[in-house]
Amino acid sequence: MAQYPDLFAGAIIVAAKDTVADYTGSVEAFKKELKDIVGVPMWIMHAKNDPTTDSRTSSLAYQALSELGAKHVNLTLYDDAYMDSERLYGGMKHWSWVPAFNNKEVLANLFQLSKDASGEQDGDNTEHGTKPTEPVTRAQIALVLADKLNLPEVSESAYPYTDSAPEWARQSIATVTRAGLMNGVSNQVFAPESEVTRAQMAVIVDHILSSRDWNPEGESTVLSFKDLNDKHWAYEAVQNSVKAGMMSGMSKDQFGPSKSVTGAQLELILQRLEQLQLN
Repeated sequence: MAQYPDLFAGAIIVAAKDTVADYTGSVEAFKKELKDIVGVPMWIMHAKNDPTTDSRTSSLAYQALSELGAKHVNLTLYDDAYMDSERLYGGMKHWSWVPAFNNKEVLANLFQLSKDASGEQDGDNTEHGTKPTEPVTRAQIALVLADKLNLPEVSESAYPYTDSAPEWARQSIATVTRAGLMNGVSNQVFAPESEVTRAQMAVIVDHILSSRDWNPEGESTVLSFKDLNDKHWAYEAVQNSVKAGMMSGMSKDQFGPSKSVTGAQLELILQRLEQLQLN
């Protein structure tokens, strides 16, 4: 990517070696080398105590890109307990590509990315639609859900909120509200331009599951995320959305409830909903 900064639409980087800059040095060297790929979406992954390639390479690369203003870069460091749980032969701490490429959400996000002939990021779903790497707004998700789920339409005049919404979204917002899939941020405010967080998306998914009479099989296992406990307002919705296979954690023990949902993530959720098998 550093050699051909305009070529790639995105990347997964696993167990990076110090060929870009010296991991024993400062972040400034990484900034100098990575400045031309700030706009490229990427997910950096590394075992924290990798004995073959030092994870500080990945940490410094992530820090450099973040400080340069990158908006679409993620970092996952696997601790020893997690690598051991992968049951790799001889406790191979360098084999972080195994959990990396087993992460279907990361792979799905990558293959939603594309570039047009001019080299610009491509992938608009509609004129007002989502982009794979961009956060989804509440108006956009209402538009997508009303279309993809074939919800019964209601008139634009049925828009039930006091705040204004784009003309192209008013009917869709009224439709998803009437269907019980989305509510306002308060009784009278929808906030159409606000980004949708992963916790909010889990609630929407939970509403869709309920509308389809989905139920977890028997006594389902409680899923544990370090960044979300049973006091969180979206806890039950997250549990249901993950148990149903509609969403997954950002890593094994992190759900990322406050992170924004991207267009690629929304597309993946919609694909999973289409394949949902009801009990």
